[in-house]
Amino acid sequence: MRKTPSYLKGLAETRARAARDVQCYQQLVDELQVRLAQAQAELTACDTLIKKFDDRLDPTQVEPINHWQGR
Repeated sequence: MRKTPSYLKGLAETRARAARDVQCYQQLVDELQVRLAQAQAELTACDTLIKKFDDRLDPTQVEPINHWQGR
């Protein structure tokens, strides 16, 4: 069996770290896409209900707030 040159071993380790970063970031993207879809569905549902109760109101004029604001 041949010995692997140190420069190639270092490159392989760097590649392995980069591959792990890609996996982690892809998992984050996937989770955020699911959460985004859920938030968009909730927003659409709220807009629909607002329009049903009072069609003079424009839901897009409601300013976004932080979850914890005022608590």
